[in-house]
Amino acid sequence: SESESKSWSGSKSESESKSESESKSWSGSKSESESKSGSKSKSDSSKSKSRSFNRSNSSQSKVPGKKPLDECALGIDHCSRFAICTDTEDSYTCTCKPGFTGDGFTCVDVNECKEGTHDCSRFATCENRNGKYACVCKPGWTGDGFTCVDINECREGTHNCSPDATCKNKNGKYACTCNPGFAGDGFTCTPTKVDECTDGTAKCSRFAICTDTEDSYKCACKPGFTGDGFTCVDVNECKEGTHNCSPDATCKNKN
Repeated sequence: SESESKSWSGSKSESESKSESESKSWSGSKSESESKSGSKSKSDSSKSKSRSFNRSNSSQSKVPGKKPLDECALGIDHCSRFAICTDTEDSYTCTCKPGFTGDGFTCVDVNECKEGTHDCSRFATCENRNGKYACVCKPGWTGDGFTCVDINECREGTHNCSPDATCKNKNGKYACTCNPGFAGDGFTCTPTKVDECTDGTAKCSRFAICTDTEDSYKCACKPGFTGDGFTCVDVNECKEGTHNCSPDATCKNKN
């Protein structure tokens, strides 16, 4: 009848309705494999040394062969400021710069001076610095720190020896020695009191007596001799009649 006909044409069959429902249900949600693929990029990224980022939400992810983000260029990486950020196909890597050590996210300075891995000369001092080190030649040496040569202060006249001292160069240093007649540490030398009579430098006659004075010495001929002390000759008491012999004795002169 007409009512039956309208009823039939105004409603879909059960199978048709079910088919449409299934069709909408399928087109409105991703398949299980699609859903897993869309979130896997960040799951994989979290395993690397990069910050997790859901690239499935980026329009760039739809461009075949094009990486969604360059974290290094955008400055959104988590590398240490002492590390080098390197962009990769799906993430990025962090590598500590030379002179630093760590995992790239945390980099600490390598103390080459303490570890003995420097190339400083044995005549230089190693000074540790952030990411590097410096070599400074020790006092008495000159050079770039890797090669240091001795400075000859005596020859160059850069020593502090006293004018009354002698300078002697040594490796990395020099020595000052007071000259004869002076005493001190070589940097300060003062005249010393010399006893010429004792040290044998007096010029007295062997027939004279040497007497030390404050600034020199004096010579006096011994009894029985005459002269200036530097030259002394025998006095002939017998000839000069200055003897004390008995009138009944004979005087014989001797030195």
